[in-house]
Amino acid sequence: MDAMKFNRVADLSDADRADVRSLSLAVYPPAEWADWPGQYLEWSAHEWCVRVWCQDGSLASYVGVVVRQALHEGQPVRVGGIGGVKTPPLTRGRGYARQGIERQGVLPRGSECGVRLAGVRSPPDRLL
Repeated sequence: MDAMKFNRVADLSDADRADVRSLSLAVYPPAEWADWPGQYLEWSAHEWCVRVWCQDGSLASYVGVVVRQALHEGQPVRVGGIGGVKTPPLTRGRGYARQGIERQGVLPRGSECGVRLAGVRSPPDRLL
C-alpha cells in the first residue's frame, strides 16, 4: 500500500497546503472551470482530510471529510461526510481515491453514520 495520512486540515503545514493546491489545479484547471455554475455555491470547508501518496512521493489523492451534528429519529447523532475527492488525471484508475475513502476509521471516532457526496465537483478556489 502507498503512504496515507489522516489529518485535521487546520494542522496541515504550508508545504502540505501547497501540495493540495497543486493537486486541485491539476484536477480542476481554472480555464475549464471559469463558467462553472456551482462556483456561486457556498461549500463547507473540510475539517479533516486523507492524503495518499504514490511510491515516488508525489501526492496521488485527497479526500476531504466534514463532521456535523444532526438529528436522526429525533436523536442527536454525529455525521461524517466525504467530499472534495481529487486524483489527478495521470494517476486515476489506480485505487488511490478508493484507498483514501475506504481507509478504516476515515470518519472521526464517534461518527454514527456518514454521507458521501458523489458527482459534485468544485473548482480549486473553493477547496482547501
